[in-house]
Amino acid sequence: MRRITSTTPLVGTWRHSFAKPATRRTSGPASSSVGGGPASRAARAPPACFVDHPLAGGRRLLSSPSSAKLYDETLQKYGSAVCGYEAAAPSSEQKHLLEYTERLLPTQRDQRQPPGTLQLNQLADVSGCLEKWILTGDRFGAEQAAKLVKRLISEKGHGNDLVAWDMFRMEPFVALMSSVYTGDDFVEHMMSIVLLMEEEYRLFNIESKHSSEMPYKSLVAILCKCPAPHAATAAEHILHNFEVKLMESSIEHTNLPTIESYHNIMSAWKESNCVSYPSSVSPPYFHHPNPQANILAQLRKLYELNPELYERIRPDFLTYNNAISGLSRYGFSFPDERGVGKLCNENLSSMVSEYELGHERCAPDLITFSSVISILGRMNDGGDDELACSLFDKMLRISGVVTPTSGESSRPYLFDVIPRCRHLNIILSLLCKRRHVDEEVFDRANRYVALMDACHERSLLVDLPQTYQVKSSYFDEITPRQDPANDEFKPDLITYNTLIHIAARAGLARKSEDILDDMLERSKVDEFAVKPDSTTFNTVLLAWSKSRGANREVTRLLEKMQALSDEGLIDARPDRTSLTIAMNAITPLAHKNRNAPIQAENIIARMVQNRDPEMRPDKVAYSSLIKCWIKSGRPKAADRAEEVIDILHQKYLEGKQECKPDATVYNIAMDALAKSRVKNAGQRAERLLNRMQACYEAGDEDLAPTTESFSTVMSAWARSGGEKGAKVAETLLAKMHELERSGLANVSPNTISYSTCIMAWRNSKQPDAGERADRLLEKMERLEADGCVRVKPNVITYTNAMEAWINSAQLNSLERVEAILEHMIERAKKGDDKSSPTAITFNVVLKAVRYSDIPDKHIKAQQIINRMKSMDGQMKVKPVTTTYNAFFSACVETKGDAIKRKAAFSLVLEALTEMQSERISPDSYTYPAIWAACAQLLDMESDLAVINRVFELTAKSGMVDRLLFNNLRRYLPAKYLARKIGTEADVKGLTVKDLPKEWTSNVNLGRNRSFNFLVETNEMAVMAAFPGQPS
Repeated sequence: MRRITSTTPLVGTWRHSFAKPATRRTSGPASSSVGGGPASRAARAPPACFVDHPLAGGRRLLSSPSSAKLYDETLQKYGSAVCGYEAAAPSSEQKHLLEYTERLLPTQRDQRQPPGTLQLNQLADVSGCLEKWILTGDRFGAEQAAKLVKRLISEKGHGNDLVAWDMFRMEPFVALMSSVYTGDDFVEHMMSIVLLMEEEYRLFNIESKHSSEMPYKSLVAILCKCPAPHAATAAEHILHNFEVKLMESSIEHTNLPTIESYHNIMSAWKESNCVSYPSSVSPPYFHHPNPQANILAQLRKLYELNPELYERIRPDFLTYNNAISGLSRYGFSFPDERGVGKLCNENLSSMVSEYELGHERCAPDLITFSSVISILGRMNDGGDDELACSLFDKMLRISGVVTPTSGESSRPYLFDVIPRCRHLNIILSLLCKRRHVDEEVFDRANRYVALMDACHERSLLVDLPQTYQVKSSYFDEITPRQDPANDEFKPDLITYNTLIHIAARAGLARKSEDILDDMLERSKVDEFAVKPDSTTFNTVLLAWSKSRGANREVTRLLEKMQALSDEGLIDARPDRTSLTIAMNAITPLAHKNRNAPIQAENIIARMVQNRDPEMRPDKVAYSSLIKCWIKSGRPKAADRAEEVIDILHQKYLEGKQECKPDATVYNIAMDALAKSRVKNAGQRAERLLNRMQACYEAGDEDLAPTTESFSTVMSAWARSGGEKGAKVAETLLAKMHELERSGLANVSPNTISYSTCIMAWRNSKQPDAGERADRLLEKMERLEADGCVRVKPNVITYTNAMEAWINSAQLNSLERVEAILEHMIERAKKGDDKSSPTAITFNVVLKAVRYSDIPDKHIKAQQIINRMKSMDGQMKVKPVTTTYNAFFSACVETKGDAIKRKAAFSLVLEALTEMQSERISPDSYTYPAIWAACAQLLDMESDLAVINRVFELTAKSGMVDRLLFNNLRRYLPAKYLARKIGTEADVKGLTVKDLPKEWTSNVNLGRNRSFNFLVETNEMAVMAAFPGQPS
């Protein structure tokens, strides 16, 4: 199988080697006959019907010596299995046909009928004989027919003007050849016919006294009627061979191929259902795996090479539309292929540029814009959303809906390319799928909707055609408008629902409900206005569920929905999704609202009791219940998660299909176990994984374990700590590789899997934890080097490995931690942003310094801080509050004499001053760390002035909480502290509330709290929104 190394050069003929496209892309019927495969060998073997051929009767039945010779050649070619004596004898007509064919095809010793001498009646006999061989329908008949075709070519080439085109029977002849030959075999046979024509007709022979016109157009048209990739490839080769020879010679041809000939080939490729070149054929040039795109690229290359010579094949609107359509199908067949949407957009931009330069036949029409926007909306490549929006803006400008920008033509456009509602919905969908959606994105989407609404309301349409008047079956999605007020411009329900979803993602809950209210108001006065449905209401609910005061607003909207439903708006009736969203609204604050899981349980209980089957909880609702328990952090979360899995299985056995458990709900349940604090969480999570595996092996595809499943169980074991947890995690990782090798791609280990396994060794605190973590890191980097990017280590992976070394308490732990840090920095310098150290990474290095056995820890810690500062401009990392806290803790552990201890404390004071100058706010651990440094590094009597200064800074910070006050009482003399507080009472009996308010101004002591996260849900109001409750 040949591989493409470069684009085939323009010069050259058929006799040059082919350019071979990438063979992995095969589609359509041609993919079943790949060269060298069983289908290809079967095509080369004699067909079964050959047994019934006249030759199958045996040599003794053949009357003439020449027929006997032909039989011998056939026997040698196909074997005795075909030409055995047991077959039926040929008819006299078949024997006569073979003998007559030989008389018309004289050998070198027999020149009774030299080329150019046949009379009209003889030519008619040749044509009739050709037709009869064609009717045999087998390979031997095709060979004989080809010989007769070549005889007619010789007659024409030697000046016999009696030879007419109809005598060649070219259309049935090509159909026969296509049925008995495939792939490049067919192409070679057809090119032998074309090359003989060019040679005999003396087309490119300047010294020839006479020459005949080559019927290129007719040959291409006939080939394009065969719905097979090899026929379309042969047509490409014929035209390419002609274009190359025409460039090399000065012969004029009065019937040159035009752009329509190439359109025919593009159409043939579409009819063949091939979105890429199959491996069985070799195109004459290669620019792209998709044939239509490949042809367009070649035409553009030829035209740019010599515009005057190739004006006849200059691409026009139909050429580009064919290519865009082909790329669309190609992108749909190969969804992992990147850049298809961008290539289509580039083609459309080329069309616009050509049109602006005066090539009006290249103006893109509504079909073109629709196709490219659809491709951009489907491919979801990086940047496709912005390309689609730019294209939508261009449609608005060139159609006159909005004012063109400076530099753009303001002349009226040829066609009606005003965007339709379907285009708007694609654009809104892309905007909604963006990773980051903010108010600016919403405003843009809202502007588009307003423009489309204006197009509908004010009838901004012009009386122009939508597209060229051509008979084309390439695009069927365009529905011609019947009148200017057609609803294809009017924003529909999908439009408004998507706009509301954008508002929800942008955190604009109020605006989402404003859109809903506007829809309700319009529907009251206009019977044709878009009415909200259940999706509309639920999307607004979703927006409120992610806002502040979620419980209150969700409850209010549920009551509103129920009221509208009671008034007759059936679509406003709360459904299963509505109540699941209500549970999701409770979840975010469940860790501060201990009643949240109980409220979620009550919602599930009322859903279960509901008479309406559509209101009963499904697996999504139960998943939300588990998430609420997880967020609450309550010990019962793990038990309840396992109970929910059992409930779902039981309900599914009872016939409730909506409760069928899948991998997602299992993963959530295992996550609940992983995040719980129960001792046997690892064993229980693994038990759920084994249950999934057993169900999958029993035939339940929905319960196929995934990468997330294994990683979650590994996390459960990792959190349990100890050597056993680490070894089980590594065993599970090995099992993932084993399953991957067996063909289960959905369990392939990734970066999270390896990072979790390293975390398990970190938590094991075993002496060899660092070495085990290093081995896993080395394996990840080997896999990455082999092209497995899904296990590429990142900053979390490396940081976990650092902590594994710290917890192993080895003598070389600090050395290994620093080596990992430098390795991360080197990777980041080479462009690996995922490995770039963060503040947390440096905090861990400072932790390694703290627990190391080096004496001058303050000096080493200062070096780490300076290393971090030096990277600020390169990797955007700088010290934060936690970094300084770690620095203070490292300095505390400095050992040595009084001079060395004071030097360490001077670095602490410098760091504290630096925090203040950089406006880095301290947290509740900053001053306790500083006072720990005072206790370890200073002497109360000799260093009293320094201690006074630190005390003043502490009091002014307003950060004296219970923890810090207890530390101060343990370190400072009671009289000293009482004098500072301004009391004569015993400081041992004081609490933090007795301190001056200035000292505690930035601490939450329970006095006048500015916020209260404990939000109680009005449960009765929520339940009032449930329709159909039992009495």
